[in-house]
Amino acid sequence: MSGSAGAVWSPSIDVLRQVIQFMTDTLDTSKQEAVRVQHEVLRKQPQVIRELAALLLKSSANNTPSTAPVIESMKTAVLPLIADASPAIRHAVANVITVLLGRLPRFFLDWPELLPAVTTLICDANANYVEGGLYLLHILCEDYTSLFDDIVMGRPLLTILPLLVKSFQSSHEPWRYYALMCIYEFIATMPGAIQERIDSLIQSLVMLSADQSFRVKLFLCKIFGSLAEGRPDFLVPHMRSVVPFILSCTDHADHEIALAGCEFWILIFTSDSCVESLSPFLNQLLQLLPTKMVITNSDETDFDFSDYDSTNNSDWNIRKSAVVALESVSEIFQDQCLTVLFPVVSELLKSDKWQYVECGILALGAISDGCKKGMLPHIVQMATFLTAQLAHPQLHVRATTCWTLSRYAVNLLPMGEQIVQPILAGIITRINTDISRAVKSAACRAIGSMAEKIMDQDLQMPYLNDVLSGMMLAFGSYKVGESLDLYDAISAVIDCACDTIAVSPTLQGMLLGPLGTKWNSLTDDNAELVPLMECFTSIIVAMGAAFSPYAQSLTARCASLITSSLASGVCSEPLEMAIDLVSSVIQSVPDNAAPLVKQFNIVPLMCGCLAKRDMHSPSLLQSCFTLLGNLIIFCLDDVAHSIHLAMPVLLESINPNIVSMCANACWALSEVVLHYHENVQVWGPTLVGKLISIQSDRESNENLLLNTAILLCRLSFVAPTTSGAANLMTPDSLKNVCLSIRKKLNNQKDSVLIGLCLLVQHNPGCGVPVLPFFCDAILSNRPSPQLTQKLIETLTQLHTQMGAHNWATLFAGFPPALKKALTSLGLRT
Repeated sequence: MSGSAGAVWSPSIDVLRQVIQFMTDTLDTSKQEAVRVQHEVLRKQPQVIRELAALLLKSSANNTPSTAPVIESMKTAVLPLIADASPAIRHAVANVITVLLGRLPRFFLDWPELLPAVTTLICDANANYVEGGLYLLHILCEDYTSLFDDIVMGRPLLTILPLLVKSFQSSHEPWRYYALMCIYEFIATMPGAIQERIDSLIQSLVMLSADQSFRVKLFLCKIFGSLAEGRPDFLVPHMRSVVPFILSCTDHADHEIALAGCEFWILIFTSDSCVESLSPFLNQLLQLLPTKMVITNSDETDFDFSDYDSTNNSDWNIRKSAVVALESVSEIFQDQCLTVLFPVVSELLKSDKWQYVECGILALGAISDGCKKGMLPHIVQMATFLTAQLAHPQLHVRATTCWTLSRYAVNLLPMGEQIVQPILAGIITRINTDISRAVKSAACRAIGSMAEKIMDQDLQMPYLNDVLSGMMLAFGSYKVGESLDLYDAISAVIDCACDTIAVSPTLQGMLLGPLGTKWNSLTDDNAELVPLMECFTSIIVAMGAAFSPYAQSLTARCASLITSSLASGVCSEPLEMAIDLVSSVIQSVPDNAAPLVKQFNIVPLMCGCLAKRDMHSPSLLQSCFTLLGNLIIFCLDDVAHSIHLAMPVLLESINPNIVSMCANACWALSEVVLHYHENVQVWGPTLVGKLISIQSDRESNENLLLNTAILLCRLSFVAPTTSGAANLMTPDSLKNVCLSIRKKLNNQKDSVLIGLCLLVQHNPGCGVPVLPFFCDAILSNRPSPQLTQKLIETLTQLHTQMGAHNWATLFAGFPPALKKALTSLGLRT
């Protein structure tokens, strides 16, 4: 437990410098007279000695065993000093007390005098006493939040909360501030003592909304923001009082207060629970937010549009926060926003000041998702205007235009050649010829974002030849450090146009020529190598078997890179990408994979990475597990003898806290169990227990849930009882497995679904209560005739075991569509 940096006491810098210089001079025989004089000066400054003593006391408390008698002496000595006349001493002693408390096994119970002493100080008439008590309480609340509502500790928050609320009314600003700081620590965790008094607490907080203190206003806004994030329902009855305060904060001249105000809107609009109570303030908010998006001098070097599209918090500021807030508002209120926003944005776009034009374009981008239907009638006019702005003389306007156009990509595609072609041509021109590196970056990101949005909608990338040729032209002219966004854009376009590239030798040659030249020119330690490797991963997947002529040279480079990394013992991103590239080659050119694996010792290299535990990282293991799975599928003879070497690491990596690594480990294990059953009775039950636990968390990553369900079913397929798959299954866990695989199985689904049937056959007690989910899981994956027969066999077995009457009763409760589907398959009802 540790306090925030702002709460940690430190002595005066000037005082420390004097003391340090004095101690240094004592070592110099030529400065003894100066030392004598300085000693006299310091000796006459008792405050210096006291501050240094407090610093030493804190250090001593940190390093003294908790059982030492001196701890009791310290406790007795420091408590009265909380009321010291010196703020520096009060703050220093507060930090000593928090350290001492942490040294006690039972915290408050081992220092019963502490909290009563604090409450006594807070209720005293002496200003020093009250300030000292509140400051100490703030530090204690920050470091030991959970203890204040702990039943064992006596729930001290019940006593302290009224005192804090009373301090809100004080004329002393520090008292109000420290009381707010205490409350702030509890809002995120929302202990019972706060929940039980939340309405009266919020009413008391609202009374502070007119406070003129900047720091009181800031923390009041942060408290409301924390409530908006965690329990917006508590705010709903008080919105008419809270919202005007937040609006004033959003428009405040102080940067921190305005930023906290903007962030409130982002947090409150993550759900629609407050829509009705916020509606009366919508017009004010929509008129205010664009004013916070106008670029300022401090923003002029900031072009990181990724902040608007993700949770990236680099250089977070009011402008970015206002953009995300506007986006959040528009997604909740949708086209209703346009009544207010359209006139505001129109005026901005007509301005003769580029800052306002850029702000209007930025606002159009922010509302692209929320107001997409309402914007459709204006899409052609907007596209024409924005296309012209790509040539604006001001680089900020050009950069923001690229971002906004990318946000409307899906809506623009149906508009036809006259609209789409000039947009793409204009962005490609920015990529190739713009004098600003920032605009080039924005244009690259725009093309990449467009490609991703188009792929998400299963649409075709328009003018693919022109787009790729334009990007490859730029590829040859970009300097080191300029190419990273271009690489990302190229990869995104390749992924989007995978099917087209697969059948087009022209496009393949257009890509492989420049990229191959770059591949041969870069050294293994060049920063561009990793993004280039990512491009090649996309190309390999797109080309498939057509990549065969290039597979040998690429695999040779990757094998060399893995070998050198193993020799150095350093895990690096190029190493991980090399493993991923080899895995992609094996998957894409399966007919030629085995000779490559043998020639370049891929299996020993992979095993070497798994064996070097000091090199392990989640991302390295994730890549190794993908390679192992593909080797088993496509090169089983080459890897079979080494599977046992990978098993310990695979089993240890079933850790749902590291999602991608765990998901890949499960996928690789699901391939392993089909071919490697040795000692399954030893490691199987423990593994099954972990998998069932992961399945029980339905909020887990979807891919992780799918892979764990597949692994469970395959364990049942190869060893339903000895692996523990059937024995440890419960109705709830079986239901979870069925939900995880519903409509999601592609290749090799027979082993999974047969394993699911075997789970029910070997443990009918877990299957009967959730039988509709079991049947639906199989039928939703379009089973083969063999699988259909296995399903009917399983259900017929249950029919026989249950008896006709019980079966009829059970079957009558099935959903009608499911009953019809099963009856049509010939199930005896």
